[in-house]
Amino acid sequence: MCPIPYYNMIRNSKSPEYIRLAMVQVAREEGIKPAARTFRMSILTVRKWMRRYDGTLASLRDRSQAPHSRPRRISAQMSACPKGDLYAPTHIPRNHAP
Repeated sequence: MCPIPYYNMIRNSKSPEYIRLAMVQVAREEGIKPAARTFRMSILTVRKWMRRYDGTLASLRDRSQAPHSRPRRISAQMSACPKGDLYAPTHIPRNHAP
């Protein structure tokens, strides 16, 4: 059994793809549950990496967690405005005396 939990192994590794490749190979030979016990990780994590593995080492790299779209992004027109115009009041209250 692996003495170091999966999270710590991946975090301390320079190339976690090789650890994941070894885990996928163990899972194919012995099964998902024994691989999860050996690498001290959840069954869902083993399934995730087996599903992603397509025969290349690149498929075992971490994917970006950045959003694919930014719905609240400022439009180009708004970003082109000077900062003073952007925050100028659109109306003046009636009870406001200059």
